[in-house]
Amino acid sequence: MAEQTDSTVFGDEFTRFVGYESVRTSETTASSWVPARADLLDADGALLPVVLSYLVDSTPGVVCGAAALPDWVITTDLHMQVFDRHVKGPVRADATLVHANRVGVLAEVNVVDEGDGERLVATGSVNHARVPLTGSLDVPIMPVGVRYHGPADAAPPGDRLAREIVFEPEAAGGEIGTALTPLSTNPLGIMHGSVTSALSISAATSCVGGDLKLTELLVRFCGSVRKGPARANAELVRSDESGSLVRVAVRDDSYPQRIAVLASVRFGSPG
Repeated sequence: MAEQTDSTVFGDEFTRFVGYESVRTSETTASSWVPARADLLDADGALLPVVLSYLVDSTPGVVCGAAALPDWVITTDLHMQVFDRHVKGPVRADATLVHANRVGVLAEVNVVDEGDGERLVATGSVNHARVPLTGSLDVPIMPVGVRYHGPADAAPPGDRLAREIVFEPEAAGGEIGTALTPLSTNPLGIMHGSVTSALSISAATSCVGGDLKLTELLVRFCGSVRKGPARANAELVRSDESGSLVRVAVRDDSYPQRIAVLASVRFGSPG
């Protein structure tokens, strides 16, 4: 089947902002792309964790969402192993449906750098819960073979990401906060899972310093951040010559008694 294109204006601002494109390549597979724009990379040319975790989360969501119709899906668990975030771009994620039943839907995903000979950047899996869709969401139902992308005349990104998704250190060591903004909120009106994942990584990094390299992230989504700000508290679990493991709990400041996200973040040596 020849690929078609659809210049859909996604209702989700983050999706539009990062230049996200996606296509269901079959009934059980999908691919998505983001460019290696300067504002999506850190100072060393590595893809920002919020963008990488978005690719890892959203691309399985395409195939899992299709498998769950007419229900909606929400991410319950995200796992990714990271090899090297330095990219030339474009960066592509390929997802494959693994399992679907009446309760949940699971897919696995590989992320590669198309500009560097399909080099593997990260791999992972994402599990979803099925929930009834009682209202209308501005999210396209994607037929197989139609590549969706945002408008070609989108405004230049500038420094919007750096201004709207800011992780601020708190007075307590290992604690990081961030507010809800239009860029960090998904179509359900809650903070993007990719933002809480990146917040977890940022809090964990503050426990181990900047010399170690992110190698693995496991996120359990227990609830949602609806009002904010979100606050992540990190605790070093173990550190030795092989690397460090950090536990992170993220809470919505409006409901501080509840854990919204529980994450494990692993770091290895930069070499």
